[in-house]
Amino acid sequence: MNNNDFYAEYNDNETQNKTLTISETNVAFAKSYLWMFLGSIITFISGIAFSHLFAIFAQNAAGSITFLVISIVSFIVELVLCNAIHKNALIHANFTKALLELMGFALLTGFTFSSLFVYFQSDILYMVFATVSVYFLILSLLSFLFRKKVYKIANFAFFGLIALLISSALISLFSIFLYPVNQVLTSGLFLVINIIGLVVFTILTIVDVNSMYHLINNSYNKNAASVAAGFTLYLDFINIFIYILRILMIFGKNSRNN
Repeated sequence: MNNNDFYAEYNDNETQNKTLTISETNVAFAKSYLWMFLGSIITFISGIAFSHLFAIFAQNAAGSITFLVISIVSFIVELVLCNAIHKNALIHANFTKALLELMGFALLTGFTFSSLFVYFQSDILYMVFATVSVYFLILSLLSFLFRKKVYKIANFAFFGLIALLISSALISLFSIFLYPVNQVLTSGLFLVINIIGLVVFTILTIVDVNSMYHLINNSYNKNAASVAAGFTLYLDFINIFIYILRILMIFGKNSRNN
């Protein structure tokens, strides 16, 4: 075999390896959407189920306090699971454990937001969930169509998220003093915060879809990395869903009260 034949064979093998890697990445990335939707469905169904439990607890002060304590414990467990999911998916490459933790996180998230679900009838929740699903798929398509320009808005999304967290914390504190004085002003501030939140997570979704594809592509265990990617996309999906529900509630579109 001469040098030309050797390099030709080497180039063919390298091309095949790259093609195989791209194929594995695409399959793993498709799986990340499966994990995202499974987690979202678990949160949605558990949120509706736990909202009935919340309605029972909320009938008296002791029940409300009990539910609040359980919610705080649930939130702490969610923080622990958040770290565990990324560690098991990206460091230990333990696909099964990371996926189970994601599903557990989704279940607890349904409990955490069940107090919001109680304000809406099931048909409205179904409609919003379906709308967000279509909206999320459109954002994913936009991310691929404009993937070369996505990183130009990445910094905006990051600083927007920081600004959202700070403003949400400040508004939550100020509302304690503002609400008794001016309910309209407080509602207006919450509306602005939730609209900003929706915009920020819309941009984050476009950025994350692109970033998660590269995350999987650069991971040595793409199957496990798909769980980490799915978890990130799940958080974007659920935040968009929750912000839309809050906006509808502010506008009085919760039919349990109408």
